[in-house]
Amino acid sequence: MYIYELRELEARMKTDQSIEHLMNLQILNEADTWRKILERILDVILFFGERGLAIRGKSDLIGDSHNGNFLGLLELISHYDPILKEHVIKVKQSQDKGQRLQAHYLSNRSQNEFIGLCAAEVRRQIIEECKSAKYFSIMVDATPDVSHTEQSSFVIRYVHEKDPGKFLIEERFLIFADCAKKTGSDIAELILETLETLKICFEDCRGQGYDNGVNISGKYKGVQAILQKKNPLSVFSPCGCHSLNLCGQNAASSCTDAETFFGTVQTVYTIFSASLQRWEILQKRLHGVSLHGQSGTRWTERLDSIRPFYNHLSQIIESLKEVKSLNLTPKAKTKIRGALKYMSSFKCFLMSGTWLKVLTLIDRCNQVIQARKATIDIEVEIIEALISQLKSVREEWPTILEEVSCRCCKNQF
Repeated sequence: MYIYELRELEARMKTDQSIEHLMNLQILNEADTWRKILERILDVILFFGERGLAIRGKSDLIGDSHNGNFLGLLELISHYDPILKEHVIKVKQSQDKGQRLQAHYLSNRSQNEFIGLCAAEVRRQIIEECKSAKYFSIMVDATPDVSHTEQSSFVIRYVHEKDPGKFLIEERFLIFADCAKKTGSDIAELILETLETLKICFEDCRGQGYDNGVNISGKYKGVQAILQKKNPLSVFSPCGCHSLNLCGQNAASSCTDAETFFGTVQTVYTIFSASLQRWEILQKRLHGVSLHGQSGTRWTERLDSIRPFYNHLSQIIESLKEVKSLNLTPKAKTKIRGALKYMSSFKCFLMSGTWLKVLTLIDRCNQVIQARKATIDIEVEIIEALISQLKSVREEWPTILEEVSCRCCKNQF
């Protein structure tokens, strides 16, 4: 009897009909199904990542209209994909029963894991390209996020040979790093530790790019000075746009009349944006033209606040007079009276006309510097052209005065 069973088992194994073979076949089929499900999930993650779209929603339930883009798109694909349809139905049934599947890969934790794996793979390829290029430049900038965490962004720049004989300058983002400390030595240590973690040799660094903060650009204790001691070949190049912004900011802060003018512009914007009723009063006279607040860091953005102030000053004054008749606090009425008094003066017309010309020139230079094809030579040439154009503004001073005087007579101020 034992010999008969052994021969029967041997025959089944030769014809692939044994229980072990059927079980192995079932395991392979199940593994292939999961592989296809994971491929579809990964494709959806990559789709949202390439387009910068949000993934999660308010709900994590299948069939809920507020479950976000990720689950919503998977539900849509499942209507035409039988493999994904079966998986989505199983997940929905388990959610309706309040049960939890052993694994379904649709949770927020799985989404974050997929995103982390994709980011690690992209970062790995960037580092390989950088190592093949050998020499690189590093750019670091820090800004607080909504959670009040100071995050430093690391960007690397290198020359990559995409095709034989064809070289491209690549600028790639690497990683975010938390940096709560502000001293130059702490930031320099953070940069070195981050590069060491990414296995990028700092000895091959040939350039540093930061803003003009004292802790960064300091000659003795700044980040660039500390890193240059470790690698003298890492030349420091400050941000051209930030330098241009600082020039405009320092030029304006050295003039009392300019400070008064920009302060009045910001006060007027604050008055109208404080309530919807005041904003509607302004829009009735400006017909779609909007006022803008002033940025403390981006100096060229003040052009957007000066342009409507210069072109529609009489309408803004009339709107302020109407707002003054509303039920306001004494503090608000005092601000409006001060703004009206200044805006009705010749000095206000003169400052708005002058700064409109100056900021227009600075904005054009910023746009050229921020262009992808801009080089150091182009930046120097543009800044030199800006200086000559600003000098020409002095020569055009009589013309500016004449233009402002005509506007004053026309508006009867």
